[in-house]
Amino acid sequence: EASMTVVAFSWSDLDALEEEIDRVTLVDEPYRITGPLNEVLYEAFADTQARVASPAHPHVTTYQPTGALLESGRTESEFTGDVWTGTITYGDSTGPVDYAIYEMARGGIHDWFAGLPEFGQRYLDAIADYWEGD
Repeated sequence: EASMTVVAFSWSDLDALEEEIDRVTLVDEPYRITGPLNEVLYEAFADTQARVASPAHPHVTTYQPTGALLESGRTESEFTGDVWTGTITYGDSTGPVDYAIYEMARGGIHDWFAGLPEFGQRYLDAIADYWEGD
């Protein structure tokens, strides 16, 4: 299984994602910070999904016909009151996409997490906005 902790939630369509963002951002004070962090997580996940589904990616012709790799993608986030964590995972060590970690290790277009560092500043901005009261 290939995994990178960025920050937990799983959804199957964009409507469910939008509903979750609304729910998380409208509840209590702790969610004033987790809502924006989760939004960045979901956008980062969408980036990984686009990379997996890219026509340039070798999985499209080799593994994409089953859709197993794309469908194996998951996000999770957790807030303990002091610490927010988010995770994006792909693969299943016992299922049809147990090759995921090996493909990612190859790097280049095989690494669908390659774009995640670009989201680092977005996380920092969300935290800064919270402390500034935006």
